[in-house]
Amino acid sequence: GSGDIGYTRAMASRIQALSYRVTHVGKATSFNYPQTQVFYPPGGEAIGVRLAKELGVPVQPLPGGRDPRRLVVIVGPKRLAN
Repeated sequence: GSGDIGYTRAMASRIQALSYRVTHVGKATSFNYPQTQVFYPPGGEAIGVRLAKELGVPVQPLPGGRDPRRLVVIVGPKRLAN
């Protein structure tokens, strides 16, 4: 969602460093995401909330899905440090 694949790959590396398995990194079909967000499927709220807290980003439920351990992270634009 950021339009910057380098930043997206860096975020994927950060997630892997937190001991999550990343299975796919790619360009989003839309680049109008205002910020990075973690999405979790039914039954995956606890792990979704945990990752979102570790990244300091919002979390949202997915409308479907079968694997409660499969999270989706949409990477938004880079945040500037305060």
